[in-house]
Amino acid sequence: MPYPHFDALLAEAAKLPPVTVAVVDATEEHVLRGACDAQAQGFLEPILIGDPTILEPLLRRLEQDCPAARNAQIVAAASAEEAAELGVELVEKGRAQALMKGHLHSDTFLHPILAKLRTKQRLSHVFVTDIDTYPKLLLISDAAINISPDLATKAAILQNAIQLARILGVDEPKAAILSAVEVINPAIPSTIDAACLSKMADRGQIEGALVDGPLAFDNAISKEAAKIKGIRSNVAGDADILLVPDLVSGNILAKDLEYLAGASLAGIVLGAQVPIIQQLEVTATGPRVSAIALQSITATFLDLCTGGYGVLTGSVPPGVDDDIYAALTDKVQASGGKAIVDAHGPLLQHALPHRPFLIKPNQYELALLSGRELSSLEAVAEEARKIQQQGVTFVCVSLGAQGALLVGPDGSHLAKAPLITVRSTVGAGDSMVAGLVAAFAQHKHPAEALRLGVACGSATATQPGTALFTREKVIQLLQQIDVQPLDI
Repeated sequence: MPYPHFDALLAEAAKLPPVTVAVVDATEEHVLRGACDAQAQGFLEPILIGDPTILEPLLRRLEQDCPAARNAQIVAAASAEEAAELGVELVEKGRAQALMKGHLHSDTFLHPILAKLRTKQRLSHVFVTDIDTYPKLLLISDAAINISPDLATKAAILQNAIQLARILGVDEPKAAILSAVEVINPAIPSTIDAACLSKMADRGQIEGALVDGPLAFDNAISKEAAKIKGIRSNVAGDADILLVPDLVSGNILAKDLEYLAGASLAGIVLGAQVPIIQQLEVTATGPRVSAIALQSITATFLDLCTGGYGVLTGSVPPGVDDDIYAALTDKVQASGGKAIVDAHGPLLQHALPHRPFLIKPNQYELALLSGRELSSLEAVAEEARKIQQQGVTFVCVSLGAQGALLVGPDGSHLAKAPLITVRSTVGAGDSMVAGLVAAFAQHKHPAEALRLGVACGSATATQPGTALFTREKVIQLLQQIDVQPLDI
């Protein structure tokens, strides 16, 4: 899903020099990938804090798709508590300009920050939200730090959010103070706080924004809902900021928008001596898939790829067995189609005996399959050939900035990657698979399929965030990609 508002912000951020960020407890793949992608786009220079025995294997795996990972700086920490202390120490010594929360609990992360990096401002959290059903960025605060804020605390939280909105280019933000209803009801304390905050803004105690409340969520973001309720307000239906009554309601709202409405969230903590990047936890695993839902998904997938190509890519959500790609490979090929598996670990291992048409491991994933280190192109080609001879028609090995290797029944080919400025590696591997499939579907020679695959992957890497590449960009890159037979 495209996120145009975030993409516009990324385009502006690309004009600025990178910020040195201490990533506190970076020992998790999604945390590392986010930091390395941001480094590749020129937004930051990460200092990775955590256990080197966990970090180093993860970095070796990531460096195939994200070359910046190979140059990452590591600061060893034996525990999450030590990592949090070291992050603050790096800031105090001037070595880091910002902190990023990694794979640790919020209270552990924030404890040394509250002790050593506080300012006169209240510490508060803002989710900056990009959602395709709303015409602009939406800021939600506070959903992560202040549990049950009183009136004075809410005023401080709101002022922080207003300052952030102005930094993001909103000259006069519109702040909706949320409650369950849009009228003052003494039985609902949040409506009284909302009314007080609105009057405080009128009297200059809160500056820089139009503030109105109480407003219910629907009439804060929908002009139609506000019109039906007869609400006359400059804020209703056009809010830039949603100030929630407490942490629980804010956290539920943010996660509802993410999981049910496809929103993308960027979390930041304000009020400390340096910016603090705080991410949602466990957002990458996705929802648990029931047996009924899985059967429906499987039937639809097989119907779509009957007689064509079935692409099985990425990880699977909870509730799905590791042999799902193996079973689907059999079914795709039994229907006259060709199965392509772009996965790693058990998902790929289980699929190999079922002879998919094509697999696309990177160099590190191929090393895991082979059980040995692959430090040379010759070793990579040798292991790819062994897998191909076991019944996989084509083995395409991504070599990161070095290009890609394709081993098939008629020989091996090496494509050298074009010289590009990498802005984001998100989706580059998927685009490479798409290029390979498109060429094979047109009965192109394997060398030309490899050329198109590398061109599509490289074109995606030149785009910011989740932006799509253009046909013209692929055509331009095709002319730069040298594909040669490899006699090994």
